[in-house]
Amino acid sequence: LGGASDEIGVGIAVDKQGSAFITGQTTSLDYPTTPNTFQFASKGGVDSFVTQLSVDGKSLVYSTLVSGTADDISRAIALDALGRAYVTGFSTSLDFPTTAGVFQTANPTFAGTAFVLGIPADKDTALSLSAPNGKIGQTITVSGNLLHSRDNAPLSGKPLTLFLDGSSIGTLTTGTSGTVSLSYPLDVGVGAGNHSLSISFAGDTGYYASQNSQVLTIAKADTNLTQSDYTGRVGDTVTFTTQLTRSTDGASLSNQTVRFQLDGNDIGTVTTDAGGSATLTYLVTESTGVTNHALAVVFDGDSNYLTTNTNSTLTVSKTDTSLVAPDINT
Repeated sequence: LGGASDEIGVGIAVDKQGSAFITGQTTSLDYPTTPNTFQFASKGGVDSFVTQLSVDGKSLVYSTLVSGTADDISRAIALDALGRAYVTGFSTSLDFPTTAGVFQTANPTFAGTAFVLGIPADKDTALSLSAPNGKIGQTITVSGNLLHSRDNAPLSGKPLTLFLDGSSIGTLTTGTSGTVSLSYPLDVGVGAGNHSLSISFAGDTGYYASQNSQVLTIAKADTNLTQSDYTGRVGDTVTFTTQLTRSTDGASLSNQTVRFQLDGNDIGTVTTDAGGSATLTYLVTESTGVTNHALAVVFDGDSNYLTTNTNSTLTVSKTDTSLVAPDINT
């Protein structure tokens, strides 16, 4: 097992099936690696390697280099019950590869720093999840991608289940690229706020289960009110009508409370009907005043919708009058 230069094996472990895992170091530029592995080419110096042999020892199941541009030396290897390999050693490479979120991501010195690395089992999977934040009334696209952990090969024909706040919102089967995609409407039943969005692969005889999650933030929707200008005379009854809609998709908003105001004072509160309309009848009296009045409608918002208002004008004119003279007999 090796290339054209020197290899030293320092550790071996065997899984339940009898497949051998070997770690050590190599100076060969052509050390044998498997396709789509973590690192298939030397970066210079001495490279650490991890190789899994088939049960009969005749072929490579998995083989990778793990190194930076200086010297990287493996010292030991162990397996867990699922067949994941764990390797320890030391590195003088300032660019030794590390993963996000680990205890230490950088080598502080050329003198040598210990490393610990994990190699996924042959059945391990990696599941990603992607969804944009949105507003009430929008439809978002939720995507998932299932890969074979060792070589990032897409896994097709696998059922993935999506959950929102712990409840299933759909199960889809991965395509040839290992992906699923779901169009999901953010309606009022979901509600504005932060929600837990997750995706799960239950596993099967060939692959282990995996899952992923993220916080989905749903914002309140903007709203619109429409209203016209009105005219009336003292003594008239004027009917004011407004329409409340959701800005994200133009949907009419029913069962919402709106306030009608004249010159800044509330003159009535109405609940919108099934079409989002609200109507108020108003009697113009002498105390209203013959002039132009500021007419407003206000929606104060709620847990899912933002406040909005609209302004128009009520023009009040003088009413017609008549005089009747009595007949006089002489």
